[in-house]
Amino acid sequence: MTRLFLIIAILLLSSPLLSAAPPMQGTGAADSRLGSREKDETPVCDLDNLPPELFAKIEPMKPVSVELKVAGTGKVTEVKIESGFADTATDQALIAHFKSCKIPPAIAGAEVTKKASWSKEAVRSAAPAAPAPLMMAAKLDTSRPCDMPKYPEDAAVNSWEGVVTMTVQINGDGKVIDGKIEKSSGHESLDTAALKAFSACSYMPVKVNDQPATFWSNLKYTWSLQ
Repeated sequence: MTRLFLIIAILLLSSPLLSAAPPMQGTGAADSRLGSREKDETPVCDLDNLPPELFAKIEPMKPVSVELKVAGTGKVTEVKIESGFADTATDQALIAHFKSCKIPPAIAGAEVTKKASWSKEAVRSAAPAAPAPLMMAAKLDTSRPCDMPKYPEDAAVNSWEGVVTMTVQINGDGKVIDGKIEKSSGHESLDTAALKAFSACSYMPVKVNDQPATFWSNLKYTWSLQ
């Protein structure tokens, strides 16, 4: 009986079921790598602004517009050009641009259609600003006759008096070529007589950069019966 138990014990000890299993190595790192997800580094499409090299090719007053079909993942699956560039190559570059970026969906997993357009306003060249009029004090040319204003008959009869301020334009020869009333005396006949008289006078010419110049000058005349 003792011999039988001894034989059973030897058989059990030599059984492969009781042999130690070899240790597993490196399983933790492998499991970690399998469980991780690759990060999506696809850039987000900017629908408001085109890349500078594409925007530069838009012609003024000729907008470029597209319709984009976007998958639930945000990937642009189709680019339909509704109004394109002047050349096909730039259209293809526009398509490639949107195929290389993504548009995050407002609702995860939902397919959407987006539209976008870009344009340039016509560039208008500004007209050159007119030079400011040259204003200078006028000096009478005493070598030429200049009659002082004569009192208008109606003004004398009605005892009208007053001060009239005029502006006259004088050319390079000292002649008056334009004139206007800046501040009235209060009586039209006095204003008209003063402007007519001083417009008939000659003035000393003026030079700017050694060239005869046209200038404006303010004149004031007082009408008085005394």
